[in-house]
Amino acid sequence: MRLIVGVAICAGIALEAQTVDEIIARNIEARGGAKRLAELKTQSMTGTLGFAPNPGEPFHVEMKRPGMMRQEISINHDQLTQITTGSEGWTLQANAAPKPISAQQLKDLAGSADMEGPLFNYRSKGNRVELAGKDKVEGHDAYKLLLTMKDGTQRMDFIDANTYLELKWEGVVGGEKMESYFHDYRKIKGLAYAFEIDSSGANFKQKLIFTRIEVNVDLPDSRFKKP
Repeated sequence: MRLIVGVAICAGIALEAQTVDEIIARNIEARGGAKRLAELKTQSMTGTLGFAPNPGEPFHVEMKRPGMMRQEISINHDQLTQITTGSEGWTLQANAAPKPISAQQLKDLAGSADMEGPLFNYRSKGNRVELAGKDKVEGHDAYKLLLTMKDGTQRMDFIDANTYLELKWEGVVGGEKMESYFHDYRKIKGLAYAFEIDSSGANFKQKLIFTRIEVNVDLPDSRFKKP
C-alpha cells in the first residue's frame, strides 16, 4: 500500500513539473514527430458533416502548403465550396458565380489550413503559449495551454496528460465562441488524426466524421485558384 501511495505522489509531482515546451514536445511526438509533420505537404480528408438534429452529409477538404485550402460541404443536398490560395479566397454555391470571401472568413480558413497546427514551431509563427493549469476533459486529466496567436486572438488547447494528444479546443471562430472535442485517433503514415470531431457553439452542434484521410497526395495548385 505504501508503494502505491508513493507512486501516486511521484506521478503527481511529475504532472506538476511539466513545462510548456515539454508538453508541446510530447504532443508533437504523440502526433507522429517533428520530422513527419515538417514533411507534410498536402492533406485530403473525406467524411460526413452533420448539424444537429440533421444527419451527416458529404464533406471533403484538401490542403496544400503554403496555406492553400479547398473545402466542399453539402448542406441540405446543396453543395457549398470555399477556396483559398492563402492570400485570397472565394465561395461557390449551386450555379452562382464565385464570390470573394470576407476578411474574417479568410482568417478562419487560414487557421484551418495550418496542417501541423499552431503549437508546432509556435515561436517562429509569432505565437505565445502559456500553461494555464489543468482540467478534466471527459474524465481525462488535461493540461490547459493558452495560445495567443500572432494577431492577438486567443484559444485554449487541452492536452491529454497521459497520451499527450489534443482532447479539446475552445476559442472564437467567426465572432462566435465554440469548442471542439477530438475522438477516435488513428495513425495515417505515422501521423495521428482524430477521425471524429464534435463541435458546438451558442446556436449549433455539429459532428464531423472522417472516413478517409490521405497525406502527401498530388494536389495541383489549380484546385485552389479562382474557378
